[in-house]
Amino acid sequence: MLIDGFDLFVQFASSIAAAFGFGCGFALSAPAWVVMLSGFLEVVFLQITANTVLAVHLPELFPTDVRGTGFGAATGRACIGGDHAVLYCLY
Repeated sequence: MLIDGFDLFVQFASSIAAAFGFGCGFALSAPAWVVMLSGFLEVVFLQITANTVLAVHLPELFPTDVRGTGFGAATGRACIGGDHAVLYCLY
């Protein structure tokens, strides 16, 4: 089940964040305010994307009566799996 326009919104915000990320990476010889502004806008659009996916799309995947439980289980497993993946890669 997808929300109307959700995929387009996430793709748009992710693309804008990537553009600002590339801008921040390639603007090292630019004035400091350009680097700071592009980094700030990158973080803003990344947060918009992540919060939209976590707060809007993920709960909609579960039925209404188990929405909170499903959301908690999905994010908890993702955090545990992500932690183990990072530790595995580091060591």
